[in-house]
Amino acid sequence: MNETLKSIINSSSFLVHPGEYVYAKVSGQPKLEDAFMLSRDEDEVTAVFDKPNINKFEIIEQNKDLRKLIEIKISKPFYATGFIAAVTQAISSKGCNNLVVSTYSKDYVLLTLEHFEKGKAALIEIGFKEESQ
Repeated sequence: MNETLKSIINSSSFLVHPGEYVYAKVSGQPKLEDAFMLSRDEDEVTAVFDKPNINKFEIIEQNKDLRKLIEIKISKPFYATGFIAAVTQAISSKGCNNLVVSTYSKDYVLLTLEHFEKGKAALIEIGFKEESQ
């Protein structure tokens, strides 16, 4: 990892969101306010939502694992070449599968409950600071 990327990571933080998240393929017209994320393409609609909202969705297929949601607050959005690669490499080097969602100014990592603690520790190890809820 180059010095610029290390500096960006060292000045960035993350926040663990409460709850356990479902990753599902859904039908119908889900409401944005019921989900953390909705994604639609020509083949499907994918929803990521907190478990208590499960009855608000018409689920076609659901991933078997519940996940924890980590919000990464990057100090320089858009201008951190290799940022996502560094995050996913750190987590995967601990044997953890991870799913990443990028928004305009933040990135999110979804980790299975089984891999959550190891994945969170990997972020701290490479220089992120954990924020309190």
